[in-house]
Amino acid sequence: MSFRIRAITLDLDDTLWPFAPIGARVEHVLHDWLVANCPRTAERFPVTEMRKLREVINAEHPELAHDFSRLRKLTLALAMELAGDDVAHVDPAFEAFYAERNRVECYPDSIGALERIAARLPVAAITNGNADLSRIGLHHHFAFQLGAAQHGAPKPEPGIFLAACERLGEAPEHVLHVGDDIEL
Repeated sequence: MSFRIRAITLDLDDTLWPFAPIGARVEHVLHDWLVANCPRTAERFPVTEMRKLREVINAEHPELAHDFSRLRKLTLALAMELAGDDVAHVDPAFEAFYAERNRVECYPDSIGALERIAARLPVAAITNGNADLSRIGLHHHFAFQLGAAQHGAPKPEPGIFLAACERLGEAPEHVLHVGDDIEL
């Protein structure tokens, strides 16, 4: 059996770069920002307590499971409200978190491979995460980026893959998806 690949979709986290080092850093960067700008929130919600609060928010809002940024902002708003800090700090706090979230270190061979592939085929990013290829500086290798939050549903729902195929102008049987998780 042979088939012709005419486009490729790529996952981002743990496909082009490891997510574990990012995940380990972002909560501490956010906490440091809170210490400097919302000390009551930082005191009441150190990293472990903020993580627990985020789990509560995630459980209370399963309809937002595809939108990590929105869930993070809801968590920050509740933490600030409970601690007595001004919720007007949510957006700047999220920005501190998000800037660090987009500070990635690609696998040693991923940029070269991406350049070679993108020179031959259109490449699109499909991600359940909230990485921003423009901020990272890799957007020029991609036809577009389609996130679960933008689409309204996460992988492995077929709709996100079909939407990417449509934007690529290719039938699904001609688009190869590359990712790190066989289930997603």
